[in-house]
Amino acid sequence: MDAQSMQQATQEAVKKKFGRKRLLTSKVVTHYPENLEREYARLTNSYMSLFSNTLKTYLPKIRATLEDYERSGFIMDMADNDSQISNKELIAKANAIADEDGRIKGVIPFVGKETQDKVRAVPFDALKAEKRMIPLSELATAQRGVDEDHVVDLINAGVLDITSPIEVNIVNGQYVIKDGNHRAILAKLRGQKEIYAQVANLDTPPVTHSVAVIAATNIKLERLFAEVLADFEKRQNNFNVASRIEKLSNLTRKLTVKEWKRVVKNTLGIDIMEDYYNGAKFQRLFDSWIADNVAKIKAIPNETIVSMRNIVKQGYLNGIPAVKRDFAVQRKLKDGTVTTVTLHSKQPTIAEQIQEAYQISKEHAQLIARGQMAKLNAQISQEQMNDAGVTEYVWRAVNDGRTRACHKSLNGKRFMFAVGAEQWYDTKSKGRVSTGYANPGEYYQCRCVALPVFDLDTVVLPWEKGEAK
Repeated sequence: MDAQSMQQATQEAVKKKFGRKRLLTSKVVTHYPENLEREYARLTNSYMSLFSNTLKTYLPKIRATLEDYERSGFIMDMADNDSQISNKELIAKANAIADEDGRIKGVIPFVGKETQDKVRAVPFDALKAEKRMIPLSELATAQRGVDEDHVVDLINAGVLDITSPIEVNIVNGQYVIKDGNHRAILAKLRGQKEIYAQVANLDTPPVTHSVAVIAATNIKLERLFAEVLADFEKRQNNFNVASRIEKLSNLTRKLTVKEWKRVVKNTLGIDIMEDYYNGAKFQRLFDSWIADNVAKIKAIPNETIVSMRNIVKQGYLNGIPAVKRDFAVQRKLKDGTVTTVTLHSKQPTIAEQIQEAYQISKEHAQLIARGQMAKLNAQISQEQMNDAGVTEYVWRAVNDGRTRACHKSLNGKRFMFAVGAEQWYDTKSKGRVSTGYANPGEYYQCRCVALPVFDLDTVVLPWEKGEAK
């Protein structure tokens, strides 16, 4: 049967349902496939758990590499742009002087101008106060009011940042404190033998191997991240994302055809042929959705690794610690008793930033699950209606806690597919802001559905012959 004959047969079979009207709105409210959204969410959660387990295998090695770098005492200080090259330039220089195994190709020239700043571990017995040249052992009593209670009070008040290194000048071969007496006192009180200090050599600047250390560290980290992706690639082969996404699309196909059949039966009184919706016209839509979603899911680990790589590189170049280091100091109270105070570094560590990057990626995967199921459901429904000659619909919102105010206001109103409904959101400063036009399910994470408005003049359906009921 050709298209024209099918349309005439359909109109003859359903005209009684229209009565004297030309338009007939669906008597059935279709449902958003929340069960399939949950199934997609379980898929993404399992996929991200697989990625997380892969990461956990390599994080100890990444942490060890960073801690080796910290112990090397060659962390560059990039604060002074006039005397230092940029992080990007430094990495480029580092890569240029190291081979694939991290071995240094030659002697590394001095980087900087008159001074060479770097963060290194400085022994306490080598430190001298800048003004009075006092040994560290005398610092606690050398400055009036500078004692343990005073230092702890400064920390609690947020005035003293214990995570940053002290500043030290090398003058005539001696370490002279420029800034950081309080931090030096605190370090001594907690029993440290060394303290991290930003060192400015005011004597003849020595040849530094900072670039060499950065080169070796950079190569080690690049290898580790490459190993993470290679290992995950092997693990995900067994997971088979494509087949799971295809299974979801098949379930969606069955559900939407079932809902469409219910709409047509209850509104027009005829039974449609389900096999028609398995044809090439609809298959192209499913194939496109499957390919797009497989690409979206598989891209998440690569994007996460890029983010983590940047966090790690910028972290170790700027002296951010790999892990949190808490410590305790003893404080004497007014009644003479002694209590222990635990001090916590407030600066986010590289490990914490990596965890945050993973969490963001996991949430992104969950958002994909929500948005893509809504998108597929809307695409199939709209294609079914378009194929049936439907050009208008009634907007039906879910009307729960996740429903936008805009979509609640659209509920029950009639629109044309060719135009869509205006989308907006309210702001305190600008009032109502328009964001364009869309049909149900097309807007980001929209779960609304379109109830078809059948037109007797255009309606055409692949129905099974028989008297309309």
